[in-house]
Amino acid sequence: SYRRTGSHRARGFLSAIGPGIEPGSHLPTAPAVDLTPTILQLMDAPIPKYFDGKPLLKKAILAR
Repeated sequence: SYRRTGSHRARGFLSAIGPGIEPGSHLPTAPAVDLTPTILQLMDAPIPKYFDGKPLLKKAILAR
């Protein structure tokens, strides 16, 4: 018989710590496709134009 060994959910989470990240802060709910562009933005790496997602952080937040 088939048995599931775990559960899967559509929602995930991102946890981060570092300079400029306020403890207890959070971002609004966003699609998973926005995660990679956000990480690339934090790394000051280029975001390919063909990506569907958009960075979650505003440049003003990163300038602190």
